Amino acid sequence: MIKVWDLPTRIFHWTLVLAMIVCVYTSYNFSDYYNLGPMGSYSAMALHQYAGVLILALLIFRVIWGIFGSTTSRFSDFIKGPSHIINYLKASKTPTEGHNPLGALMVVALILMLLVQVVTGLFLEDNTYLFSNAPLAKHISSTLRGDFLSIHGSGRAVLLWLIGLHVAAVFAYLIIKKQNLIRTMVTGKRALKEAHTPNPNQAAIQKDRSLIGIILLIAIVVLTYYILFKIV
Repeated sequence: MIKVWDLPTRIFHWTLVLAMIVCVYTSYNFSDYYNLGPMGSYSAMALHQYAGVLILALLIFRVIWGIFGSTTSRFSDFIKGPSHIINYLKASKTPTEGHNPLGALMVVALILMLLVQVVTGLFLEDNTYLFSNAPLAKHISSTLRGDFLSIHGSGRAVLLWLIGLHVAAVFAYLIIKKQNLIRTMVTGKRALKEAHTPNPNQAAIQKDRSLIGIILLIAIVVLTYYILFKIV
């Protein structure tokens, strides 16, 4: 087996998936109210805001980890120029065991689209009166809030298309190329015989700093919630 993804990257990925599911579901059911047992009762709007802020914290972590994290998580490891994309389309050649050149495009697109969603969401009003306005709503005019609401609403459709394309690609790799990308993102490892590169031991993960990454992730999540819900 070769190691492909560090633990912080995998925690980021699957926590992001769960937070996005909550955000998408609640965006269609703002009038609902949920009893979460020991965690208390929350309106859909409250859950939407909390999940959205979690996504913001995750994205902040991913950008930092994409610069200073383990090799396969770094943007410099998988974001390549057009020539690498062409080589991959022609001969499935990829320089890393991490994201291939096409997967890199999807990663960038999802991060940028999610940033648009969470940033615009921070300035919106709670028109359901079931929770409260977003943390930064009071800092902009009602006209600008209306513009942000329009962007936020349209962005949901774009985001759902990107998610659908991403999921379809993952299953296409599983069925057609027999590459189980889901398992690798769960375990962090890939069988040597399923390696994507000619020299997998060199292209696999280097400088695994999982403990630092986990501490950083927790710190960013706590600080993001504290700043937006306690200070701003």
